[in-house]
Amino acid sequence: MNYKDIINTLITDYKDTLEINGEIKYTIEKTYNRELSNVAKVILYNSQYSKSVYIKVSPDLHRVMWGSYIENENQILQSIRKSQTLISTNVPKIIAYFPEEHTLITEEVPGVDLTDKLVESMSYQSLFSAKNCDKAIVNTGEWLREFHQFTSIRQEYFDLEPALIWIERRLRVLIDHNAPGADENFYHNILNYLHSLKNEIDKGPVLISGSHADFCPHNVLVDDSLRVTVIDFASYSRGPVLYDVIRFCNELDNLGYQFRNSSKKSNNLKRVFLESYGNDIDWSSPLVKFITCQFKVAKLLAAYYSKLGYIKFWSNGQIPYYKNLSYLKKALKNE
Repeated sequence: MNYKDIINTLITDYKDTLEINGEIKYTIEKTYNRELSNVAKVILYNSQYSKSVYIKVSPDLHRVMWGSYIENENQILQSIRKSQTLISTNVPKIIAYFPEEHTLITEEVPGVDLTDKLVESMSYQSLFSAKNCDKAIVNTGEWLREFHQFTSIRQEYFDLEPALIWIERRLRVLIDHNAPGADENFYHNILNYLHSLKNEIDKGPVLISGSHADFCPHNVLVDDSLRVTVIDFASYSRGPVLYDVIRFCNELDNLGYQFRNSSKKSNNLKRVFLESYGNDIDWSSPLVKFITCQFKVAKLLAAYYSKLGYIKFWSNGQIPYYKNLSYLKKALKNE
């Protein structure tokens, strides 16, 4: 089905769920394509009422394979919404799920992207005070703690081989496009370093829980009361508890890299986040080093090479690129 067919089915079969009486019209406000899904924001309305929903559909390419991500997102959202936990209302509400069409429809969540608030705060152009910023980060850390506890934390052995392959492929893109500071020696040294970390990690179990796997400020929405709602669970899986925590901390680092004299701010936000999450991280542990390197490599690629096929490095990526590159080279030096 295309968006039009999906919307017509929604209006016909889910009218009670939509809670809109009378004839319903619609407008597709915007569409955008992501790696794991295609998304449309749709406004349903009549003379008395309106409601915005998001339609998420797996891409046409390898539709069945990508459909599993939509299925996973539906399952975890349903599970959280039905729970009696503190986070049960802090995720999107599902309007409909069409498994045969690999389609999930959720109600729009009120709020503003946390990234926007943090960027405004760091660039000194916002009425979003440091106090409000800290409170939003506290609420985010508390949400993640509850989420990990809800998805059952336990000790398990974890296979990092897929992560190594993931890193290797991204490093190869950098090498093939002659990224500054990334040559064959760098490529082999990083992979050897990560293999040595993996060998240490493989010696024992690690703490595993449900992982959002894309836990970034852009997937956290903040409303006027500083209540947070977390969105986009398409990458949900089970993995190391520290994965989401370190991902969020690295995103704060990268926001700090983009603004002069903002490192102190980003470090303070990391401190607030970790305190609210309630877990001190041993940044010297092999698992933390491995996960951090994984994110640094991802940020190198994001800063240098666009999936659209053009180089954006010289416009806005130089500082984040060299900061992440510096971390990786320092890690090799201290090996």
